[in-house]
Amino acid sequence: MTTPGEKTTVIFVDEIEDDSARLLLDERSFTVPRSLLPEDAREGQWLRLSVARTSAAAGDDTAARRARLGDHDPGGKIKL
Repeated sequence: MTTPGEKTTVIFVDEIEDDSARLLLDERSFTVPRSLLPEDAREGQWLRLSVARTSAAAGDDTAARRARLGDHDPGGKIKL
């Protein structure tokens, strides 16, 4: 059962390597830190993923974080 502002789906643990895990959602794959998964999660398992809105943590300065992340971004199109 989900609450308003919450989204729940199932994901497949495709690979766990060192400190990262590759997850599959439909035809898409993405990598997350291993620490986000349950301790007993293993490759080949299905997990329920829930995401919900929340307030920022105390002392969090989102604007400052965004500024730091953008310091090295030249902007423009990505060249491959």
